[in-house]
Amino acid sequence: MTDVVRGKALGRAASTILESLILEARSSYAGFARMVLKDHLNRQIELASIHRVMHAHVEHCWRTGVHPGVLAPFDHGKTISLVVGRVAYELGLNPSLRIKIISNNDDRAMERVMGVATILRSPAYRLVFPRTRPVPAKVARAKGVQSKWTQHEIFLDRPGQAIDPSLMAAGVLSGGTGGRSDLNVYDDCVDHKNAIEHPEERQKVYEAIENVWTQRLEPDARVLYVGTPWHVADATAQLIKSAAYSFLKASISEDFKRI
Repeated sequence: MTDVVRGKALGRAASTILESLILEARSSYAGFARMVLKDHLNRQIELASIHRVMHAHVEHCWRTGVHPGVLAPFDHGKTISLVVGRVAYELGLNPSLRIKIISNNDDRAMERVMGVATILRSPAYRLVFPRTRPVPAKVARAKGVQSKWTQHEIFLDRPGQAIDPSLMAAGVLSGGTGGRSDLNVYDDCVDHKNAIEHPEERQKVYEAIENVWTQRLEPDARVLYVGTPWHVADATAQLIKSAAYSFLKASISEDFKRI
């Protein structure tokens, strides 16, 4: 076999492998994470068993019409996997979605939105979801919609005349709720400050979730609640009692050695 023929054969094999990886990344979140997501040291992310179980729970709840909740300790990859990565994946599957990331405060929510924006701009993501892209400036002007991405909002190219952002950041007790939503992602809305330091805010957070943010949802919209338990009377504890939610709790063992 000549070097030219061998090179062509290797090129075809590489192309086939890449196509297979792209198809897997589009069809499963685990495949998407493996191909697209990177950790803080720019290393490829492989979902651990705990994260696979979390995503299986989320997807099962969405299929059966229940709001999934996931509770786990700090530093167990909830945010990068369940919030930032998952939102990027859902926008890839459907760029027409309107998603809100709602956190304990505006700054935390903006960090999540900026994390999603970083993924959307990555070469690997554009290989997997080439149609998920910013609104071209000319199209934005013609439609009278926003095209510039900010720390608060991301606008994607999509059909129709929707003026709501594709992705929006907000603090759970902030005043600006924005327009309608197809998916609300609650990420650490309950924290030490609003659950322990200021106990009077426990009920305010719960009522904001139920009476403000939930009211922005379309009838067929989805919800994802991610957090850490703080108090038996905080918003998380109240939502656990709701028939609309199903919670997966990843607790620490009594000897502090395993989940």
